Amino acid sequence: MSTQTAPPPLGLTIALCQQALTRRLHEVLAEHDTPAATFYARQVLAGRGPMSRAALADVLAQSPTATAGTVDELIAAGEISVDGDELALSPAGRERHAELTRSTGALTRTVLEPFDPDDVATTIRTLQAITARADALAPAGA
Repeated sequence: MSTQTAPPPLGLTIALCQQALTRRLHEVLAEHDTPAATFYARQVLAGRGPMSRAALADVLAQSPTATAGTVDELIAAGEISVDGDELALSPAGRERHAELTRSTGALTRTVLEPFDPDDVATTIRTLQAITARADALAPAGA
C-alpha cells in the first residue's frame, strides 16, 4: 500500500524559497560591499522612477524613519538626487544599480538555469496573481 505525502503548505514553501534567495542575494551584495537596504532603495527608484521619501518607504514596507538613513546614505554618496520632495537615482546611482543588477542577474540565471523558461514564467505570473489576490483581500487601510 502506497501512502502519498501531502505537499508542504504554500506559505511555508514561499517563505523557505524567499529565505534561500535572500541569503544568496546578501552574499552577492556583500561581495560588492553593499547593504541590502541601499540595494532595495536603488532598485525601487530605478524601476519606478522619482518618488517622495514617504512613497519610497511605503514601497519598501518600512517606516519613513527606517528609510531615512538609507536615503541619506545614498544622497551623501551622490547616488540619489533630490528635487523638491522627489528622490531619483543620479547618474552615479544608475551606474551603481546597473553594476549590481549584472551581479544579481548572474545569480538569478544560475538559480533558474535548470528550469524550463515557460515554467518559470508561469510561476512568476501565478505568484503575482496570488500576491494581488491577497492584497485585494486585505481590510481597507491595512
